[in-house]
Amino acid sequence: MNGRERLGCVTRLLDVAGDPVTVEPIANLPVLNDLVVDMTPFVARFPPPHPIVRESEFLGDAETPENIEEYVRFEDCIECGLCLSACPVAATDDTYLGPAALAYAQRLLEEDRGADRDELLDWADQDAGAWRCHAAFECTEACPSDVRPAQRIMSLRKELRRRRKASGREVPDRPSDIGQVG
Repeated sequence: MNGRERLGCVTRLLDVAGDPVTVEPIANLPVLNDLVVDMTPFVARFPPPHPIVRESEFLGDAETPENIEEYVRFEDCIECGLCLSACPVAATDDTYLGPAALAYAQRLLEEDRGADRDELLDWADQDAGAWRCHAAFECTEACPSDVRPAQRIMSLRKELRRRRKASGREVPDRPSDIGQVG
């Protein structure tokens, strides 16, 4: 709405600056009709297992497991695609895995759900993965569910750096180094 990612279904027109109000489909996904976009490419970016949205398995008075200070529910992602729409990298690279998928991968690493850790890290360590993010934090700004995808991607990069250093592989310093390190 007026050039800013918002959920049109819950945004009051009185809260949108400008007259007239311009409503457009989210960016970086194929438009099917008017404001309707094809979410198939968005969902296809996620690593298995998917979906990301689920109920918490923990009761409110449960003690946190060892090595976890507090619960953060990344499954609160509503898969609206606003993070992908706001992402400047996704605007120029349709192979980029995107903020929601990478944040989901980081959550899987933090909360072991039976996902193959090495397979998940291999998936995130590709050129179009975590290294492709330019850390613009536009995705976090656009997220209506406080998932903080940019911060999750930075955590994922930290894990990938440790893994690459342990194996003697080079670590990219900047997104422009992608494809130049092995």
